[in-house]
Amino acid sequence: MKERATFVNLHHAPFSRRGSYFSFFLGDAAEQSFGMAELWLCSERGAATLMGRNRLIKLTPVWQGQAIPFALSCTPCEMVIDTDYGVIRICLPESGLIRVSGSGEAGLEVYSDMLRLNDLHENIRDMYDGSWQIFYAMICNLLLVPIRGELEVDAPWNWRLTYSEYIKARFLPDGSGSMEFAIEEFLDREGARRASYPAYDEGLRLVQDDFQSFLAAVPAMKNPLYESVREQAVWTTWSHIVSPSRRIRREMIMMMHVYMAHCSGWQQATQAVALSGDMKLAYELLMSMYDFQGEDGMIADVVSDLWGQMKAGKPPFQGFALLWLMENRAFDQYSKEQVRELYEPICRQMEWWLGHRVMPDRILPFYGNPDESGWDDATVYLHSCQMITPDIVTYLILLAEALGRMAMLVDETAADRWQGVADDMLAEMLMKMWNGDRFVALYPDTEEPFVTDSLCAYQPLLLGKRLPAEIVDKMAADLAVEDDFLTPYGVASERLRSPYMDVLTGWTSGPINAPMQLQMVVGLREAGKEELSREIANRYCTALAKGGFFHIYNPYNGRGMDKGRDGVLHQHWTSWCSSIFLIIAGDYC
Repeated sequence: MKERATFVNLHHAPFSRRGSYFSFFLGDAAEQSFGMAELWLCSERGAATLMGRNRLIKLTPVWQGQAIPFALSCTPCEMVIDTDYGVIRICLPESGLIRVSGSGEAGLEVYSDMLRLNDLHENIRDMYDGSWQIFYAMICNLLLVPIRGELEVDAPWNWRLTYSEYIKARFLPDGSGSMEFAIEEFLDREGARRASYPAYDEGLRLVQDDFQSFLAAVPAMKNPLYESVREQAVWTTWSHIVSPSRRIRREMIMMMHVYMAHCSGWQQATQAVALSGDMKLAYELLMSMYDFQGEDGMIADVVSDLWGQMKAGKPPFQGFALLWLMENRAFDQYSKEQVRELYEPICRQMEWWLGHRVMPDRILPFYGNPDESGWDDATVYLHSCQMITPDIVTYLILLAEALGRMAMLVDETAADRWQGVADDMLAEMLMKMWNGDRFVALYPDTEEPFVTDSLCAYQPLLLGKRLPAEIVDKMAADLAVEDDFLTPYGVASERLRSPYMDVLTGWTSGPINAPMQLQMVVGLREAGKEELSREIANRYCTALAKGGFFHIYNPYNGRGMDKGRDGVLHQHWTSWCSSIFLIIAGDYC
């Protein structure tokens, strides 16, 4: 059987669409090629993630009652299953609706093990209209709807334990070799068969129109290599967008399908910058995390449609995003009311940092734990989980400046106060955290310095020309040294000669990671070091264009890293990386 060309490698990039909580995912050891493929329908609802139950249904082509080998391929809007006995096509016309169309003799088996979880008894129900409903505890109801062809269902009922043990449903073609069916998601209500469903080609056109409209808002790249993967980058971000549902009140963007199927606080700010070709969407992304703001002003660490995690505040990257939008995009198209809607919760966020992360009678803020910083396993936290670090001070200086500028836009009288906060933090940072060689971290209680080889010492470059020229020159000189931090593929998160360098299992203790490339590139440009900024930008974007949008890269060989701690496969392409590529390749190369 001749295999088709594919838009992306589905092993690296699960298939989905904007707004959906569905994704299609290969088995850990599977490939797309004929005879090696294994396909799962996953749910990225918050309950599925918490239960470790994202993989709901295994999808297998069948012929004459037997599973048959198949190959997978995709376009941005359609997935294709090729077998020796026919072709099966899948698209998502709506965020909660899957449409399947088959031609030939092959059918498609839907298999799912069910759970009995305390008093939540999962079950399969015949709806007596040709459709069957699967109840997944706390996740959703899925309705299986045959449109053309037959549906055979095996769903044994365990009366003693009061649950269905499994479902094995087979959609089979009719006598003319045609098969059409739908799978629809229902939340907080029972599934109900529609009077009619969109024809497959109509549904495919709907999703294609949505993607093409989204793609058109992202300008073409000047570099032909980067332009050749722009569509993949845009698709990766587009397919991680989730729609308002339950606790999520507006569109947000997940980091990664399946394994990190949640939305992170500071990533929404980065996404607002990346997608600022649509300033309405950028505004919604900026506002989205404040829907989860606590009464004290803290915003959630990560959120889903079901829960928000308040163990950490996540870096206040909103200041960077706001200043970037003010200086690079048409921020003035936002009305005074919209600016005020942003200004007020960000004020509360800033007050939270000043009130909960600054020691009494001090000026410099600290992180409450490494997760709060995004530097989960960085060497700056070798001896304490709470540290005053160069990055948190930098972020809050920028946030205070952004608040000052917003205050003037909404006729608030606090502009001078916020600029004073920024000025005081900068002065204190320069006095206590610059040791003549690099920026250092401080212990919160004593303000005793701690020197590490973490790249976090260079994040104050985001302050640009606010820093003294001699400090900028020293940091730029450090970053320009080959095989120190600088590699052929970008900047490593830990100095390469550090004894703590950890590429195999580390996240921020050695690998090249996406957000730090953005910050080094933008910071160097802001500080007047345009040549070095462009060099790092091109090295990193070239690595992504050749290797894909993995969150972390190996600094020694330039390979995207799809394995993480303990050898568990949990690194797919991420929307954070794809959107950072769009920013850097679009504005800084």
